[in-house]
Amino acid sequence: MQQEEQFSHWEEKDANDLVKAIEVSQKWYDDNINAQSRRALTDPPVVFVSQILSEKERFDNLVSPILNKPKPPAPELQKPSKTTNKNDPNVPNQNTPSEEMDVE
Repeated sequence: MQQEEQFSHWEEKDANDLVKAIEVSQKWYDDNINAQSRRALTDPPVVFVSQILSEKERFDNLVSPILNKPKPPAPELQKPSKTTNKNDPNVPNQNTPSEEMDVE
């Protein structure tokens, strides 16, 4: 439930973009691991550290804006107006002097 609240402000497009970025990076990783596993230990590597860092940076640039997307501010509740209607018969008029009753 908490995860749903945490990501509830994401649009469907955001989630699809994340899934696509993950799938592309996973495919890149799998392809390179498979190619490297077919090589002899004495052969040069298929992928170098600079390529891994470049791929990581590309991935981070795609997903960071989505993951760090702030929730929109909660809508403010409408506060009742502090002004009173002078013509409202239910509201006593505060501007006129009150009439005092003679009590005997």
